[in-house]
Amino acid sequence: MDKKVIWILVIIVVLFLVIAGAGFGTAYYLTQRAKNTPTPSPSASICTSCQKASTSPVSDSEQIKADHCLKQANGGTGNITIADIAHYSEVTSPITFSGTANVFEGSFQVKIVDCEGNKIINQANAQTKAGDVGVSNPYTVTISYSASYAGHYAYIEAYDLSAKDGSVQDTIQVPVLLK
Repeated sequence: MDKKVIWILVIIVVLFLVIAGAGFGTAYYLTQRAKNTPTPSPSASICTSCQKASTSPVSDSEQIKADHCLKQANGGTGNITIADIAHYSEVTSPITFSGTANVFEGSFQVKIVDCEGNKIINQANAQTKAGDVGVSNPYTVTISYSASYAGHYAYIEAYDLSAKDGSVQDTIQVPVLLK
């Protein structure tokens, strides 16, 4: 056989293996993510502030209270995202979620705060997986809370501290019902 034909066949086989490997890796990632995604409540209602499906069966007055739970606009700046938790999801401890973050040195903070905003239920440091500088990199965080908070509204907050002056930035909040 001609050397050109052999090299072409080798390149085709290598490309096939790379593409097939990426497909298996993606399938594995998606199945792992699906295992950790909270299950929405069957009696979901519409969140009046964000117009997304709520996953907690709440009355209008409870919904208004939960909407006012947030001090920061939902969605933040986009530098930190929380992908696996829908607004007003019913969550159990420990809470595991993932998303992406484009933050200094890949490090940021996560906390669970009561709805009044005056009590930090738990907090943790988070770290993105190694990746390129200046782009969003994936992360997974697990944070727990005491069973005494079951039945209370709270929000999960992720934020970064400025490398320049230490101020809080890139805040995102997701309201949840602790179960």
